[in-house]
Amino acid sequence: MIDKRRNLQKLSKILLTIFIVVVSVIVLKYLPFEKIREIIQSGGAFSPLIYIALFSILPIFFFPVPVLALAAGIAFGLWKGTLYTMIGASINCVLMYLIARYIGKEQVDRYLNRRLSEDMKRKLTSKETNLGFYLFVLRLTPIIPYNLINYMSGLLNIGLRKYIIISILGIMPGTIVYLNMGDKSIDYKSKEFVLSIIFMIILILISNFLAKYLKKKGKL
Repeated sequence: MIDKRRNLQKLSKILLTIFIVVVSVIVLKYLPFEKIREIIQSGGAFSPLIYIALFSILPIFFFPVPVLALAAGIAFGLWKGTLYTMIGASINCVLMYLIARYIGKEQVDRYLNRRLSEDMKRKLTSKETNLGFYLFVLRLTPIIPYNLINYMSGLLNIGLRKYIIISILGIMPGTIVYLNMGDKSIDYKSKEFVLSIIFMIILILISNFLAKYLKKKGKL
């Protein structure tokens, strides 16, 4: 009975993984930026709910989050777009964390127990660990895919509540920058749009500098 249950669980994990891979290919092929913008803007009064639903679900299938944020900036402007994005991101972070934990946490734990030294395992599980801070720095870095960090976080020894708080704080600067770019892209020749590009470059430089500095100090 126990073996049967384990086999069913393994099968469900395999099927879920295959489903995510297949849908990811379809989504990335048939949902370009213009299509996303059309879907959001055609919703009328329900556009915010449509956008929140898209942000909650699409990143599961490796859809690029900056595309969603840019579309929200165009459709809703900076401040409303930020609010709707934070709601969608909160839901999505929970979903992807739980999916990763269900599919791979047990296997990853087994692998780490076999491969890591006792000292390294102690660091990863200790209350003094820098995992939360490490996650925050990764979230600040726009060049590291949001989707990858979500799935990776579900495999680490970090609690859901802590993960959500750190994630929202970490993605907020980049989200505001992308939304601002989308908001200002209506007039791409304007000074405001040029400034939004500069802000994006500054964010990338600062986050990369912070990551290198902390690594040098041994905190990452």
